[in-house]
Amino acid sequence: MRNEAVNQVFLEVVWSALCKNEWLSSSELKAASGADDKTLTRIVDFLVRWNFAEVRRSPSLHVRRKSGAISPTEVVGLLRTINETSQAIPVDLKRAFRFAERVACRICGGRGLSLIGENEVECVKCHERQWYAIVVPGSKHVAFSDLLA
Repeated sequence: MRNEAVNQVFLEVVWSALCKNEWLSSSELKAASGADDKTLTRIVDFLVRWNFAEVRRSPSLHVRRKSGAISPTEVVGLLRTINETSQAIPVDLKRAFRFAERVACRICGGRGLSLIGENEVECVKCHERQWYAIVVPGSKHVAFSDLLA
């Protein structure tokens, strides 16, 4: 547990050192983070593998944060929360996979929908009745813990 916490701190320090659209050399990252070569290599490999950062080798290694990427520790925290929430769902509900969910009326585009049945909604604007979700029973799920491995 302590090793995981130390790695998470180093990950966040390296992530904070990386700036958008600015390439940093491995020596600059090492100086900014205080990580040894082995730890820094592991962190950079993780960031590149999961598309948080990109690297170029010209002639030495340079790293930069990908545009629009958010902190990997925030992503892992969100995935853990989702995983914990999905484990709390009763097994019977996990067997059905929601393929699509209506967020707006198909006729007028209104977003005000009132639930009128088990899987039926009515638009508050044009009063069109329509299905709410397509549920496919027995579909397989991908465990979020598999993504973290």
